[in-house]
Amino acid sequence: FGEDQFVSGGLEDTGGNFARGNVTLGEEHRDAAVDAIKQQVEGCDSQPGFLVFNSWGGGTGSGYTSLLLEHVRMSYRKATIVQFAVLHPVKFCSLLSHGAVQRCISHHSDT
Repeated sequence: FGEDQFVSGGLEDTGGNFARGNVTLGEEHRDAAVDAIKQQVEGCDSQPGFLVFNSWGGGTGSGYTSLLLEHVRMSYRKATIVQFAVLHPVKFCSLLSHGAVQRCISHHSDT
C-alpha cells in the first residue's frame, strides 16, 4: 500500500472523544476521505469489499471510522466490509468477567 491509500492520515487528534471524531472533526474531514475512498474504488478492476483497520480506544479510531463506515455502507451496499479492531489490553480486560480479567492482567503485565 502507498501513502495515498491511507484515508485519515494527518487528522487532528480527537482527544479520545467519540463525538469529536464523529461529528466535529469528522464532518470537517469527511469529504476529503470520501473522495479518497471513491478514488481507490474507481482504480479497481473488481471491488468486492473493504478491509478496515481501526482502534476502538479513542475518538479518531472509533468516532471518525464509524462516520466513514456509514458512508461506505450506504454508497457500496453490496460490498463486504471486514473490520479489524485494535483494542488496548487494559480497556479490553475491563469488558471481561472478574476471572478473565485476572488472567488478562497477568498475561499483559509484562507489556
